[in-house]
Amino acid sequence: MFKVGQKVVCIDDTPRPNRPIRKGITIPKKDKIYTIRDMYNAKSSGELALILVEIKNPPHPDWGKELGFLADRFKPIDDSYNFAEGVLAKLEKGFKRKTKKKILSLED
Repeated sequence: MFKVGQKVVCIDDTPRPNRPIRKGITIPKKDKIYTIRDMYNAKSSGELALILVEIKNPPHPDWGKELGFLADRFKPIDDSYNFAEGVLAKLEKGFKRKTKKKILSLED
């Protein structure tokens, strides 16, 4: 289902009650898009964990490697989503330009 280099979107960024977030650790944010850098099966649970390109955390002091984020908190993104995201970004950029021009003309 997941592969290195694949784009994913975070669908759940709520902290797990039994896993406190360590100080200095960056966690994924809901609705943000990330790229899978690496994957492994967690030793304690056997669940798939994803390591992301956009987030680089220091190695865990006990395990000596960067901890991943559980795969069930992400959804793969297909190409149509990437296309739609690009169109929306262009529309927003154009809207901001037009709004700025209107504001400038009102000030004159």
